[in-house]
Amino acid sequence: MAAGSDDRDDAAAILNWEGTNEIKSANEYSRNLLFSILDSLDGNKTIVWDRDRSVMHRVNLFAGASVLAAHGVVANHSIETKKIATTPHVVFFLAPTMVSLDLLCDYIDNVRNDTKILYQVFFIPEAWYVVRESLKLRNEGKYWERLESVKEIPLCWLPRDGECLSLSSPQIASRLLINGDWTHLHKCAVALNQLVDMCRGRSPSTHQRPMSIYSKGKWATDVARMMKKVRSSTEADHLLKNADPIEGLLKINRIVLIDRWLDPLTPMLSQLTFFGLLDEIYGIGMVNSVKVPETEFTNQGDKDGNPFDEKIEKEVHLRDEVYHRLKHSHINAISNEASKVLAEIRDDEQFDREKMSVAEYSVLVKKMPKILNRKKMIEVHMRLAEMIQGHVYCKLSDSIKMERDWISEMLQFQLTRPLKISSISGLVFSLRVGDPLDLSSFEVLDGNSPGLSNWKGFANNRHYIDLDGVTEGYNSKLTRPLEISSISRLMLPFRVGDPLDLSSFEVLDGDSPGLSWKGFANSRHYIELDGITDV
Repeated sequence: MAAGSDDRDDAAAILNWEGTNEIKSANEYSRNLLFSILDSLDGNKTIVWDRDRSVMHRVNLFAGASVLAAHGVVANHSIETKKIATTPHVVFFLAPTMVSLDLLCDYIDNVRNDTKILYQVFFIPEAWYVVRESLKLRNEGKYWERLESVKEIPLCWLPRDGECLSLSSPQIASRLLINGDWTHLHKCAVALNQLVDMCRGRSPSTHQRPMSIYSKGKWATDVARMMKKVRSSTEADHLLKNADPIEGLLKINRIVLIDRWLDPLTPMLSQLTFFGLLDEIYGIGMVNSVKVPETEFTNQGDKDGNPFDEKIEKEVHLRDEVYHRLKHSHINAISNEASKVLAEIRDDEQFDREKMSVAEYSVLVKKMPKILNRKKMIEVHMRLAEMIQGHVYCKLSDSIKMERDWISEMLQFQLTRPLKISSISGLVFSLRVGDPLDLSSFEVLDGNSPGLSNWKGFANNRHYIDLDGVTEGYNSKLTRPLEISSISRLMLPFRVGDPLDLSSFEVLDGDSPGLSWKGFANSRHYIELDGITDV
């Protein structure tokens, strides 16, 4: 009983943070899709769930048992229990697999339901062609004739961590490369078109609005091409046109598709944030929770236990407000953010009962559950962080060090001759306070930089320099280093073919998301180069 009570408390705690507005909109769209299908079936309904628990998890992300009951669902059965149903409709929620198809046929053969009961089969998130055709042909169409309808509920996009949507299909890459199953690209195209529907709604008149789609890489280009074909066929489908329109809630005006293979290195590196390490070590499931060993979480150890006994796991949900405050913190800096949460809790608990009015007591009573919940969840997440840190230091420290050395080795090169710029491009120095910058080889002529404050610079017909935060003056010739008073930037756009001599700089490492660049960084400054063809 105690364990069940704790689970109910945790279930209540996870409702504090519902995600971004975009996630809420996507969830609302999926709920409307699910409810429109259930409401189209008159009378009470019994849902028969697949043995594959991922189907139930997927549906429960959008609607729990009480919400389903509000839409006429009066009973929930597992397909393996083979319970007799008494409602006008039996709704099967199945995964699109041959195993699920076998279970469906076995149910039809062995469960003696009234022949007047209508069987409605819904594959989630899609009805695969092979599964549908196999169902038609089995036993000379016996099972197909017993079914009133066979459709799909495309609950493709799942809320991931309250900040992004995911197909939750990590097997796609392996099935494409190893099995050569290119139909997965088509499934991606169908899912992306549903994303377009989330923005536009399903009313035919809204399909005329343009949606910009950009692609980079072979797979991305293939998916973009398939999207156009799927869109055309979908708009021609009379079932879609006759359906009640679902309002488009998501606000997106362009889609950018990028092949994973354009950056194959990043997935190989260890994540070092609280969220990232939770996923790396324990794995964050579809319902945004992790399962950790109970003995490790309670810090009891298992010295007296039988090593062959089944390990008890504790499920921790990751949808509370405290977790979303901590999740992007570096694991070594998580205590800084946690201290802020604890300070807020202490402030909320500072009250004088003797001087409080009735109205103030009323406000305090309403706030108390949230205060207690935050105290409980900060304790839970700090324990998780402690477990993660121990795992990193004991098992991952060598691999993380190796990754850092590897990246530094890859990016380490000496610039010994001028670089040739293939297009008008930029060189950016970011400097810390007080870092010297020697520009003695450049000639100062004039300068102008609208939109920047407190700058000095120069330009001629080939290049120019913008300096922000320079504190020491200079003449037309720079004969000594300049002192930068704040984190500043020096930008040198060049024309095609202009030489840039960086022979005095030593290349160490660097990172610049979103730019095609080669450069370096150390503790004092870094360089970003775009459009370099000759190194």
